[in-house]
Amino acid sequence: VGRDGEDPVEATTKVLPWTMHSHVRDYVLEEGTYNGVAVGEGLVDFANLLPVLAKAGEKGTFVFSIEVDTDNRDEDKAFEDSCRFVKDWLVANGHMAG
Repeated sequence: VGRDGEDPVEATTKVLPWTMHSHVRDYVLEEGTYNGVAVGEGLVDFANLLPVLAKAGEKGTFVFSIEVDTDNRDEDKAFEDSCRFVKDWLVANGHMAG
């Protein structure tokens, strides 16, 4: 559940018919501050969110914009790890050729 009490999977499902693009990012809570990490390494429930987003691709092209904004980590490595995580998930679930 998001900070405002909204369920991200439910919210994504509601807007899916109009979705062609999504910013994908993850974060952790450190000392009271949300800090970016590689996708799949933080608090976002990608196991349940990515299948919903992948449904948008069934109607045509869908764009994942991966974002990493971290205060104390190597952003280039976090970006590479994020791309690998999303690609591996897409390939493993039949949404993309390996």
